[in-house]
Amino acid sequence: MRKTTLPPAVGLGLSLLAAAATGWWAWTYTGPYQWLAEAQLRAFGSYGVQLTFLLTLLVVLLPPTLALRAFQVWRGPVTPSPRAQKIAAWIEEHPRKFAFALVSVGLIGLGLGVEVRALRMGSLQDVHMDSLPEAPPMWVRLSGARPLPELGLTVRENHGETTYFPLEGSSHAQKFRVFTAWERFPSDGAPLEGTLEEGGLPGFVRVGFEEGEMVADRHWLFRPHDSPKKWVEFGFIFLVTGGIGGAIMAFVIAQTLRERV
Repeated sequence: MRKTTLPPAVGLGLSLLAAAATGWWAWTYTGPYQWLAEAQLRAFGSYGVQLTFLLTLLVVLLPPTLALRAFQVWRGPVTPSPRAQKIAAWIEEHPRKFAFALVSVGLIGLGLGVEVRALRMGSLQDVHMDSLPEAPPMWVRLSGARPLPELGLTVRENHGETTYFPLEGSSHAQKFRVFTAWERFPSDGAPLEGTLEEGGLPGFVRVGFEEGEMVADRHWLFRPHDSPKKWVEFGFIFLVTGGIGGAIMAFVIAQTLRERV
């Protein structure tokens, strides 16, 4: 009988990588997590955070798992090399160490993703609300913006209540392109440095504004005081943590495998 179950190392690796990707998509509200959340919003008017996370994890895990098992069945039984047997035996004996090594790799990958995001922000550019480009830069010094907190939506998030509200220039707009959630936004239109994230409104907030026909097809969330420097520092923490953990585990694994030779 052919063995069609996935090796423990492959299963654990896939699970951790899928969990890391799902965590990133949930944190940034992008990818399959966003698609599943907004499908629930369209159907039911709300979405469950935990349910969406689990559904995303399933969507990410299922295709590669089925593909690998189909490949195993098609390929048939194969005798692994002595070195591969040795590595597989070590992984089965030390699943926690192997998981720690994969987490370290995941942290390095997350750090690289954050650094790429920082690079994408580009250089600081002055932008006025009355002449907002069709595709504005990401890192801006925004001026001429007037907050409209009276049109805001207050939602309960993990850390408490947050109010999202639109920003407009000197002329009134029926549909708004820029929103923010900073309560102390200056009302005099003074320049304020931060980042513009396209589609940055959480799904349930965007749906609320859409019901009031207040949000443009392309919209941005302004995050005051955000900058590439913060993201570079954030990514550096992930890279250093993952690098140290990975170096330690690489040394431990190499020593263990050398002792078995």
